[in-house]
Amino acid sequence: MKNYNQKKFVFAHKMLMLTVSLLCVFVLIGCGTKEDSKKVNENNNVDDNYSYDETINGKLDKNVNLTYDENGAFLFPIEDVFTITDRGTVVTGTVVRGKINIGDTVQIIGLDQKIITTTVISIDKFRSENDYAIMGDEVGLILKDVERNQVQRGQVLAQPNSIISSKKFEAEITLYTSDVGGRKTPIYNEYQPEFYFETIGIKGKTTLLDGVDSVNPGESAKVMINLETSVAMEKGMEISIREGGKTVGSGKITRVY
Repeated sequence: MKNYNQKKFVFAHKMLMLTVSLLCVFVLIGCGTKEDSKKVNENNNVDDNYSYDETINGKLDKNVNLTYDENGAFLFPIEDVFTITDRGTVVTGTVVRGKINIGDTVQIIGLDQKIITTTVISIDKFRSENDYAIMGDEVGLILKDVERNQVQRGQVLAQPNSIISSKKFEAEITLYTSDVGGRKTPIYNEYQPEFYFETIGIKGKTTLLDGVDSVNPGESAKVMINLETSVAMEKGMEISIREGGKTVGSGKITRVY
């Protein structure tokens, strides 16, 4: 078992550099031109204003780190999407579980979108092409017959039929205390923060379970959550709870509806 959420935080600002590096690969192997460069710049969808909540009062938040079995089904949260002329749609991110090979079939899942089944036709890791990628690798994957507008940040690539997209789930959550950047007051039924899944935060409404009326900072509770938009999720997946860009709690999914 390895831990890559902190690594994702550290490398979030490198995603634009990965985009440039991928273009360099295509130039070096004779597939890139000045027109390609222009096209990439036009289609690059990096949000320069986006930043991760890396710390709580200057300290790394070690309570919301995601861990996965590296031998499990392939899972790849999509960080960014762009197009390279004559090559196709590229998705970038970090493999958080499993392994992917050129020619493997994957599904694009999440965000209320129809599931798309496609094939990985190229795997680019920094300035070299590879036959495969494993957990922890930061890569760009070129997808067969997928248009730029069919995929977006916040979706995932996954082994077919290995994960579902849902708006409703149950979780065990823990609220952080104010001395580590958490809340100063309790939460109640219909509490509506942002629930963060790997690369995207979605607002959701919380229902407290087991007859609990409130949860104080520092306490844990079982809750049911209804999201505004469906997200690829599974039992055991860890999430963070955010308010105004600050991480105020964490949780683990115990049931998906």
